[in-house]
Amino acid sequence: MNTNYTLAILASLVLTNCGGEQANESVATGVMHGQVSAVDTNDEPQPDTWGTQAQQELALTATEKKNLVVYQNGEVVTGKVKTRAIFWGKEWTTATYAKDKISGINKLLSGIGNSNYAKVVTEYGSRKGSTTADIEHTGSVVDSSEFPTGDLTATQAVVKICDITSQRPDASTVYFVYGTKKAKANICATHGWGTCKNGAKVLMAWFPDIDNASCTARDNVTGNSSGLAALANATAHELMESLTDPRRTGWFAANRDEVGDKCAWNFPAQPVALSTGKFKLINIWSNSAYEAGLGQANSYGQKGCVSSAFQAVKK
Repeated sequence: MNTNYTLAILASLVLTNCGGEQANESVATGVMHGQVSAVDTNDEPQPDTWGTQAQQELALTATEKKNLVVYQNGEVVTGKVKTRAIFWGKEWTTATYAKDKISGINKLLSGIGNSNYAKVVTEYGSRKGSTTADIEHTGSVVDSSEFPTGDLTATQAVVKICDITSQRPDASTVYFVYGTKKAKANICATHGWGTCKNGAKVLMAWFPDIDNASCTARDNVTGNSSGLAALANATAHELMESLTDPRRTGWFAANRDEVGDKCAWNFPAQPVALSTGKFKLINIWSNSAYEAGLGQANSYGQKGCVSSAFQAVKK
């Protein structure tokens, strides 16, 4: 996700527990920003303001100068991973608001595992192996309590996940929290990590209501509603980045762009076909395609954006 860290939600946040138990720790590792203008083009490059001064002063390697995303010697997700969706807000209980969004997100997450699309990130590994495309969706839950704010913090997201899982989140699951209020800032999604009061680890992504012009995927082909198209695109973006850079120690470029950010608002010519249906999803950055000069160019003119593993996206 785009690393314009000017918002306070991107700092490490701790929620104090009066009962003396270990506090919830949570960290947002990046943000997917909406388009500068509501057109079906790439987002404008944004200045990097991420990290501490020491992190900003890391010397660039020759590889980084070649525009690749670079392994930072930390964590990537390997082996089988699960997904679970949490639809938070009373509005999700009404058909006029939910429309096709709940069923559509479940279809997306059920079909994305081992798809050609998900296999794009299998080139990004660590000493423990390749980033996984083996993804199992375990379903969804609707929490009809009041969704507090579109500008949800990492702490609020992790506390909700911990509450829903009775403080026992599955360590191999990426949780997706979908809200019902619009963000004040130009934000479409965020991903990050946290811990429950008992120290149980959480990987997560969270979304405000993004049925708006800046976050639209402009899907006029699949028959999906504009709301579903926006959420599906943002979900795919955050899932791919959660696999390759779950705790900000995995893969990102010299300007801190992750594999989704480098192809922000850059789409293949045709919708992505999954086993459960078609969705208009963002291209994902491939180092291999870039080095071969075979990918679609992003807003920087870097040809590394693809929608299937090691294959060029044809215009």
